[in-house]
Amino acid sequence: VPTHIVIGVDFGFSDNNAVITLAYNTETKKAYVTEEHKFDKSTVSAIVETVRQSVEHAKEFMLARAHGNANFGNIMVVTDTNEKSIAFEMNQTYGLPAYCAYKYDKDYGISKLAEWCRTGTILVPKDGVMEDEFEKTVYKRDDNDNITSEIDDLQFHPDAADALLYASRQMAFDFGDDSGGSAKEI
Repeated sequence: VPTHIVIGVDFGFSDNNAVITLAYNTETKKAYVTEEHKFDKSTVSAIVETVRQSVEHAKEFMLARAHGNANFGNIMVVTDTNEKSIAFEMNQTYGLPAYCAYKYDKDYGISKLAEWCRTGTILVPKDGVMEDEFEKTVYKRDDNDNITSEIDDLQFHPDAADALLYASRQMAFDFGDDSGGSAKEI
């Protein structure tokens, strides 16, 4: 039974856009990716429509599982900050609960996301967009050949993983865990 649903959005044009829905329960501290979208070179209208549909699906998902106790105020959209105008338009023009994601100390956030996925706090669909990106993502190595927490974007640039990262940091904040921060109003 989800208590919160956060939709992470990564904007791109030369790379992909991604919209990832993360449903979680703050008591059990379990989270599930329930919807995955990844597409390239789209219009702002297409991005906004995908997010709008994801919010509607989130409401349906929450309502179906909450046994009459759905709190739609706990559904939010956290977006990449490189296109604040799109997040602003989602919020002001379309009435979507859109906020700019907390993006500081990305290495720490990636480390926490990896831990949550490794320990089963966050589960992703088998054979989905997230699983594909996780398998293709390569981390850089330091001078001693130790793996670092920095992603090697020259090998593969994950877009959906960034969208999940934005959502997961809000999840950690809602869990009361150290997330490094939370989403900000536009």
